[in-house]
Amino acid sequence: TYRAYNVSAKTGEKISDEALLQQFGLTQDGFYALAQAELEAKYRAEYKEPQLPAEIHEEYMEMLNHTLSEENIRQAVPYIDPGGDLCIVVNIYSLAGAGSHYCLINLTGESAPKEPSDNTEIPPEEPESTG
Repeated sequence: TYRAYNVSAKTGEKISDEALLQQFGLTQDGFYALAQAELEAKYRAEYKEPQLPAEIHEEYMEMLNHTLSEENIRQAVPYIDPGGDLCIVVNIYSLAGAGSHYCLINLTGESAPKEPSDNTEIPPEEPESTG
């Protein structure tokens, strides 16, 4: 299980998911749509659609649909990585292994802020030399 805590570097207070998403110009629904699109792209890149018998293809589609389900997307946890990019922790369902695993996905796109946000660590300024 992953937990993400978004904390303001300025105030030390926890930042709500809603406030975090607003920094990227996203509403909750916009976030879910972006997360779903990026998750589908990640799934299809990681698990190529099998050219196998119909029952395997059917299972593949079932796992893809479960991965992209509203229930799964609404459980995605947003966080800002050290580079200031909006990312998520989300569950991906697969045909093999444990059946599912958590995945970290970078959602950064056109809506990403160009300047550091108040919860991104900003290095201290160098003191001016007196000389």
